[in-house]
Formats: sequence, C-alpha cells, structure tokens
Amino acid sequence: MTQNPKFAVVTIMIISACCIFTAAAQPSLKLINGDEYNWGKVTAEQTKLTTQIEIKNVGTEKLIIDKPTTSCGCTAAQPDKNILMPNESAMLTVTLDISGKSGEIVKTVIIPSNDPTNPHTTLSVKAQVYSPLEVNPRIFVLNQLKTGQKSVIKITLTNTAQHTITVSTGRSVNINVSLKKPVKILPGKSAEIEAFVIPREKGTLNAAVILTTDDKEMPVISVKGYCNTEN
Repeated sequence: MTQNPKFAVVTIMIISACCIFTAAAQPSLKLINGDEYNWGKVTAEQTKLTTQIEIKNVGTEKLIIDKPTTSCGCTAAQPDKNILMPNESAMLTVTLDISGKSGEIVKTVIIPSNDPTNPHTTLSVKAQVYSPLEVNPRIFVLNQLKTGQKSVIKITLTNTAQHTITVSTGRSVNINVSLKKPVKILPGKSAEIEAFVIPREKGTLNAAVILTTDDKEMPVISVKGYCNTEN
C-alpha cells in the first residue's frame, strides 16, 4: 500500500508541533535582577547583611522551589513561597553574617527547582567589609576561672584608617574595662585594651566588651565571649 505523500507531510508537521509544545510547556526560574548581588562597602559592626531577591517563573508550567543551600554557615536563604504558577514571583530573603570578617567576601546560594533547563540556579552574593579599626580577638573565651579571682582579656585595636581614632569605654556586659580615659590611636598604630572579670559563682557567663569611637563608620566596637567558672 502506497502512503499519500501529503498525508505523511501533515503527520510529520503535527508531530513536530506537539514536540515543540511539549518542550515549551515547562517551568523556568529567573532571577529578575541577575545572578549576582553586591552589598558594596560595609563595616564589620553591621554584623548581618540582608537583602531580598525577586524570583519569577517565566515558564508555562508550575515551578516548585526546593530548600536553597549555601556555600557556608554564615549565609542563609529562604523564599517566601515554594510554588509559583506561570508569571508569578516570590521573594528570596538572603542573609550574610559578616561577624569577625574583613576584606572581600563572596558566597554562593544554590536554588534547586524543577526547572529542567537549570535545576540548580546559582546566586552570588558579595560584600567588601571595611574596618577602620582591626579588632583582635573578635570573640573571647575564658575557661577554668575561679570565683573571686580576677581574669584578664587583652584586646588589640589597630588603626587602618588615614585619621586618628579616639576610643572610649561603653556599656560592657558582665565584664569591666580598664580604660580610665579615652585613648587616641594614630593611623597605622595599635592600642591594647584590657578587660577583666571577677566571677562570683560557678557556671557559664556571657559577656561583651563594648567600646565607642569617634569614627562614623565604626561608632561601636563589640567583642563578645563567655566565661566558664569551675569553682
């Protein structure tokens, strides 16, 4: 039996059209403002940076967003919706903890979804952490303390700015600062600040050394830690 050539052509066209429709009918995740977000220049005392990234389903089928993963524990990401219909958007809240960090920071957020073309959409987040005063240490631990005995922590401040910075005491928490008068730190120079605790009872005590400065980019310095008193 000889097949009608016109019928064969029509059949091929119908099959091709169905394939094209099937291929087009799929979800598609798009980061509306691009795959990179930059907080720019920030100060270390800001501690946590937060932004919202718009996600949109630009496909023709339902988009399902799984739990995002990040390149480190200092970064977190959470969408306000996990299911998006075509042309629907969601906001992804991204948080970056810059505590104790300095210089350029680059982290990655991976957004898994049922987008067949790009099942793992990647978002890069950046920040340039500037600190006019380098603080060392940023966190302290005092172990094996004894009740009634004085224990000291020394904090070094280094001026990386081009101007003199004056440092004064603030309202420290559960610890005393041995700074009777403000100290001026010249550019490129360092100063050592002592703080001490005299525990009154056994147990763990959260503490924080709080200092203030006349630098508008770093008005407050907070060095947190804990003290563990054994007897």
